[in-house]
Amino acid sequence: MAEDDRSIPATQFPQEPSFDLRFPPLPSTIAEVSRLLTQDSGEPDVQRLADIVNADLVVAASVLRRVNSAYYGLRRHIGDVRQAVFLLGYLEVCNIVLTAGMMKLRDVVSNEEQTTIFDQILRHSIGTAYFTRRLATLLDLEHASSAFTVGLLHPIGRLVLLYNRPDDYEALWFIEDAPAPPSVEQERSIFGTDHAVVGAMALEEWQLPPAYCDVLRHYLDPRHLQEPSWRSIALALNLGMAATEQLCLSASDATFEPGQALPALLRATRSELTAEDVVTLLEREQQQVRNYIDAMVQL
Repeated sequence: MAEDDRSIPATQFPQEPSFDLRFPPLPSTIAEVSRLLTQDSGEPDVQRLADIVNADLVVAASVLRRVNSAYYGLRRHIGDVRQAVFLLGYLEVCNIVLTAGMMKLRDVVSNEEQTTIFDQILRHSIGTAYFTRRLATLLDLEHASSAFTVGLLHPIGRLVLLYNRPDDYEALWFIEDAPAPPSVEQERSIFGTDHAVVGAMALEEWQLPPAYCDVLRHYLDPRHLQEPSWRSIALALNLGMAATEQLCLSASDATFEPGQALPALLRATRSELTAEDVVTLLEREQQQVRNYIDAMVQL
């Protein structure tokens, strides 16, 4: 256990589910772009990214539609993926491709209530991805290029649970007056495990990078991660998730209570920033992230 993370409360490590999991097919663009982002090639492989996008006509159309949207305010129409990469940046196009692939998983739902669950998961996913990337860039984390990806994928276990036990998971989601994600304690009481463990199992099944599997399995309690550089990404993910819940998915503007992940992250990175500096930045970007979520769900 790392000294930097001793202030984070330990959680009971959950077991794997007591039933046999089935995994929905993962869009190939998610797997291929995830692997592309972990390659240690030194330079962005623009041609490979363009080839991945162009091989999926639906994703290619989503990327070009997104690039030409009012959100980016480009003055001329872009009709070529390589142009989009050069204008928007390699990582931003990767993020668009990953989000478009994530939206394809809507096929796992079968009724109006489950569609509501999927849409809430997706918005939470996009907001967390944005904040995790922002924190990783701000603190110059070693694996910052993968921050958006792990942030986007962090609730994938919720979709897998919904896919396997739709009636049970739907009931958990609608247990209160307003639909809301169940707690990990509620998940464990019904399934014997939680979405973090199931998400890691899904990534292993889909043969995504092992480091991503480790981050998803332990992001609720990053102290279990042995590799310091990926532990920092998990801490940023933990913090990005909290920021999304408090600042972007609440009914009105709110102040941010970061909990203990933020001081642990600042100690781990030996940053000169204070916790107050980071909180101020995240709060200042609240509306911008809401706008980003709204724009991305229209891919």
